[in-house]
Amino acid sequence: MAFFTFTVAIYLSLRYSKEKELDNNKWLLLLVFSIGIHFYLYFMVFVNWAIVYLYALFTKDKSKKEIVQYFFINSIISLVIFYTLGYLTVGSGSSVGGYGYFKANLLFPIISGSYSRLIGLEVFHPGESEGFNYLGLGFVVLILVMVFFGKVNIFKKIRNHKPLFTISLVFFFLALSNIIAVGSKEFVIPLPDFILNICGNFRASGRFIWPVTILIYIYFISITLKLDGKWPKILLSVCLLIQIVDTSFAWHANHQSMFKKNQGRLFVNTYQVLWSNYLKKYSNIRWVPTDNSSKRWAEISYFANKYKQNTDAVYYARIDTSKVASLRESIFTELVSGEYKNDTAYIMDKNYSENLKLKPGDRIFKFKDLYVLMPGVMNCSDCTVDTVKNSSFIKDKKIDVTSHGTGNILLSKGWSSPEVWGAWSEGYESNILVPDTVKNMQLSVEPFLVRGKHETIKVNFYCGITELAKVSIGFDSSKIINITLDNCVKNNNGLFIIKAYIENPVQPRELIAGSNDFRFIGFGLKEIRVTY
Repeated sequence: MAFFTFTVAIYLSLRYSKEKELDNNKWLLLLVFSIGIHFYLYFMVFVNWAIVYLYALFTKDKSKKEIVQYFFINSIISLVIFYTLGYLTVGSGSSVGGYGYFKANLLFPIISGSYSRLIGLEVFHPGESEGFNYLGLGFVVLILVMVFFGKVNIFKKIRNHKPLFTISLVFFFLALSNIIAVGSKEFVIPLPDFILNICGNFRASGRFIWPVTILIYIYFISITLKLDGKWPKILLSVCLLIQIVDTSFAWHANHQSMFKKNQGRLFVNTYQVLWSNYLKKYSNIRWVPTDNSSKRWAEISYFANKYKQNTDAVYYARIDTSKVASLRESIFTELVSGEYKNDTAYIMDKNYSENLKLKPGDRIFKFKDLYVLMPGVMNCSDCTVDTVKNSSFIKDKKIDVTSHGTGNILLSKGWSSPEVWGAWSEGYESNILVPDTVKNMQLSVEPFLVRGKHETIKVNFYCGITELAKVSIGFDSSKIINITLDNCVKNNNGLFIIKAYIENPVQPRELIAGSNDFRFIGFGLKEIRVTY
């Protein structure tokens, strides 16, 4: 679908270069079509359309009035569809870090990965898989043959197709990003933060090399077809054969992989009993703690759709993190107060029962690898474990926030996914949720420090507008932070939201050679001790 979409855009650009054809109906249809598929495809089509029309304006192929009219109509219709499809709901989530990580390498034509039996040149940096565009050995041979026999006259094509050449340059430099990679070497071009924030909308910039690659294919195949006699058929046939032999191993592997993924729908059989016997009566299915791309989002969303239920167990490429944090706080409040909804089932991948307050008679059941709170269900004969804990936050305890613990339910805005040792704060603000009955907190932390470059982390802890603690953590500092909540005021949801403001978070890739970690990290949280 991606190939079809931007290839049609290239075709319409060629029609303008050759015939001065500007059919706005076709461009508008393609713009609308691409919006419904993916934002990156829309942007590729948009850049093609905008450059062609700007060129037509400056060369006076169309009147100024006509061009402005087309821009206005196409922009308004695009915005309406953007709004209708939910593009404008993601807020700050539309611009995220990563520009310069998911890029294209200048050696992309011959970086074959597993797609070549002969070349075997692997991706040099992890994020460059987004810019993977191996041309194929057969096509590389075709290029070398045409260059050797002097059939390449790229400057003539540029003169005849200036809009398309401009489009190629825009996509080429976007794909390379400000971190130019030549094989394993990288050269950084510093850019202001506001430009990097804009480019964050296209963090997987390596994808913009796709239309450039298509243009390379079109150009060399077209000049091959202009050879005399039977040479076009002979040369293209030989190169095609080389291409097939070279890449066939990867084709076969992909076929087998896709076949195994799609055969049988094993997950349907795995969770069908849970839905058909227990969950189908609920109007809503929630994943706890609220998260984007949760562990079983595909299975849960499949069954929720099948049984006409609402669910937040979904995956979005871009989300509004503030809205997710707000929803997470709201659901946590319901569960910790015992005021959760009777028409909603709560699914988890861990047993969070010690952190929740259950209504009389309610239990958290374990079915396969899931824990499920089903309000009103007293027994589950198909469940392997029946947990009856109903302790809630009623005693002093320590809470493990590693990937093995259940403390991640307390982490709201501004935290990376828990790892085996704990969770990193991410950005300038990281929030912790606790019930309003907590009197004191003790945080076990690990600051992100690099000797000689970044030796202190400064963190201010607040509850609302009340400052709770102000700490500066260095190599020789205590890694324990004690916070008293006596002056803390609960929020509208009845929770204490402890906000950690990090004054000087840093990106590991700026301090550690070879690091590709573009997150802004302050400190790592390993454990929380609470007293009542």
